[in-house]
Amino acid sequence: MKKSTRNFVLLIILAMVFIPSLSKTQAYDDLLGVEYEDVIEVAFTSYIDGEFTSEYTEEGPFEVTVNENYINKNFIDELVGMKIGEVKPYITWTVQNDGVPSVIEYYDTKIVKIVKDTSPDRSVGRIFLIAFAVIAGLGLGVGTIYVIYKMRSKILIKKCTKCGNTATSKCAKCAYIICSECGTKGCPECGNMKFIRL
Repeated sequence: MKKSTRNFVLLIILAMVFIPSLSKTQAYDDLLGVEYEDVIEVAFTSYIDGEFTSEYTEEGPFEVTVNENYINKNFIDELVGMKIGEVKPYITWTVQNDGVPSVIEYYDTKIVKIVKDTSPDRSVGRIFLIAFAVIAGLGLGVGTIYVIYKMRSKILIKKCTKCGNTATSKCAKCAYIICSECGTKGCPECGNMKFIRL
């Protein structure tokens, strides 16, 4: 395989690998889940020292900014990385209230909804995708023309078997392909004087 053909095939493979990944422009990050500064809705039941304190359901969730300046760092650390619909059955930590430890417990903590996503804007990725698609389209067009030209020269245009010049005819008896100069004294293979024009 020629170097130019190999490079063209490599370009097509790279396009097939990268274009699908760039086209996924949803804001919520399925890989990283909830991130710092996201605003989310959460459902859970909470207890302090074994006593019920509050319950938030999927129909009436608790809205929270994922930032330890707004809510307890332990709870934030548990929320980071969770995905929509994911449930943590039990989250607990201890806090000191006037020197007395209190146990905080959250049961069935579930991410209900991402209200505000802080993932980076991917409009740059869309612009890159469009530019890449245009360049890939032009490359594909030029590559196709090049391949057709090379194939035409190898398949459609026959070469003289004896000298390699462009063939004009073939022997009617043995089908030996020759040019007009090599066929002046008859077929070089069998001596026949009858030819079929190509």
